[in-house]
Amino acid sequence: MIVPEPDRAHIRKAVSDRGLDLEELRENDSAATWRVIVVVDGDGGVSLDTLANLSTELDPLAEQWGGPNRAVTLEITSRGVDAPLTEHRHWRRAHGRQVDLEYVEEPRGRPAGGSAISTMQPRRCESCRGQVVA
Repeated sequence: MIVPEPDRAHIRKAVSDRGLDLEELRENDSAATWRVIVVVDGDGGVSLDTLANLSTELDPLAEQWGGPNRAVTLEITSRGVDAPLTEHRHWRRAHGRQVDLEYVEEPRGRPAGGSAISTMQPRRCESCRGQVVA
């Protein structure tokens, strides 16, 4: 683990203080330079200025993670438009956008994630060449 728990708590608070959700904290220590990727999202999206300010705040922490002989690259990013919609908040934020759905049968025979989909009431969009719109 590259990021110690107290620093993880600091990251969560810094993200939350900006009204964002911490989607993921990825660590890769398999290369000569360690990588820590902080993935955030928000109801109104995430501006580049917000990402830059968050990076500036978290950079001093990242300087401590690798030590004198190990470089650490800190990347602050948003989920991106092609990220899968796995949480209810993702579907809410994607309302009105075109989505591709692939139904997967659960053991009981109902589509996986059906509750999130039914809550958003997706509809077939004629002008979208038959694709579903959230």
